[in-house]
Amino acid sequence: MSTAGPGETPDLLTIGELARWANVTAATLRHYEALGLLDPAEPPSEPRLYAAATIELVDVILLLHEVGFTPRETRELLDARAGSPRSWRQLTERKIAALDRLIDAARIARAALDHALGCEHETIVDCPELRALVTDRRAGRPVTRHVHDLDDAEPVREPIEPPTS
Repeated sequence: MSTAGPGETPDLLTIGELARWANVTAATLRHYEALGLLDPAEPPSEPRLYAAATIELVDVILLLHEVGFTPRETRELLDARAGSPRSWRQLTERKIAALDRLIDAARIARAALDHALGCEHETIVDCPELRALVTDRRAGRPVTRHVHDLDDAEPVREPIEPPTS
């Protein structure tokens, strides 16, 4: 279908060519199209043809998926960026806040697991530091207030000392 030479991207790509250039399957592209994330080139044709710029769009969709965007959020972000800088900014700020909550949760989990590795109590249920996290969680309080206790616990691994000259 394409008339481009070796190593050149053609102006229009079939779904199979786009799949090869974007390193995804044609089924993935059809799925993205069904979700409203991709549109074939105009006017409609058989086989469906896509503009070469769609390769970069697929790359962006894949990146957003890898960092936790749902297909709906991806569509909203792409639509908002093209239409309204204000709504794009609001959507982006909401996603940043959600990612910050995930980072906080991962930090708490990491601190709790690091603590558990060196905890002297027979079971983690007997550990007062970990019980405090559970108590706060059950009460609907943020568990972050106890993380400093876990962070200050005796490290399991020896700290890496900077080299002396």
